[in-house]
Amino acid sequence: MIARRQRKFIYDLIIVVFSIFLAVLLAVTGTLDAFIKLFNFSYLLTAFFAGIFFTSIFTTAIGSAAFVVLGIDGYNPLTVGVVGGMGALVGDTIIFKFVRNDLQADLAYLFRLRKQKSLRKLATAPFIHFLLPILGGFIIASPLPDELGVTLLALSHIPTRYFSLISFLFNTLGIALIVRFGNIL
Repeated sequence: MIARRQRKFIYDLIIVVFSIFLAVLLAVTGTLDAFIKLFNFSYLLTAFFAGIFFTSIFTTAIGSAAFVVLGIDGYNPLTVGVVGGMGALVGDTIIFKFVRNDLQADLAYLFRLRKQKSLRKLATAPFIHFLLPILGGFIIASPLPDELGVTLLALSHIPTRYFSLISFLFNTLGIALIVRFGNIL
């Protein structure tokens, strides 16, 4: 079982490293810029799809690079941020639904496997339920992959409508800051 988990981890790590390499290669060679200019009539469509890419550990580097290029091309950070935030909301909602359903079953199994009262008390502490959405929101706003932030929000048992609001606002903020960074370059 451990060997299978290690192989899965190494496989995922290779995909992440390849994604970062591909994002750098696309940005340095100008391919990403050319692709965005291909859709110049609709940079908003590019921002929406880049927002979807912005959410996953496997594609976050490509999404971030696209937002930097949109910033370098001089597009408005707020406009790109809002549209990219909508795309990121789509990606995060898919992750949230998957994580919420599967994670609860995994945690129940873990708690049955390890009967640690202190861990159970910590997981049910009121301050944890207050802290998890805030920490999850900041992780979602960062260029880090959203899976960890979404997992924290799912652990807090936050209703989907509040999750959607947090995801949209924090992704919009993070994307707007990345585009603004691109504007400065």
